[in-house]
Amino acid sequence: MELVKTWRNRVKSVSLVPTQRVDNGPVTKNIQDGPAVDLLQFPAPLWHQEDGGRYLGTGSLTITRDPETGWVNVGTYRAGPWA
Repeated sequence: MELVKTWRNRVKSVSLVPTQRVDNGPVTKNIQDGPAVDLLQFPAPLWHQEDGGRYLGTGSLTITRDPETGWVNVGTYRAGPWA
């Protein structure tokens, strides 16, 4: 419960950072395309032998808000997998 209370207090003061489109930057230094793409370079864990694959979203938290009703959903979703 302490974690939930702390998160509730911190989220009240969260402010959005405006996006800015740029033509280049550090993220563009590591581009893989076509057959050169190697997804195993990402730190996606394979948790156990019977797991369905490596999941980028494991251990993450996804918060979504319905734009029409304002209803908020929080969930953990496994994004992936790949062998």
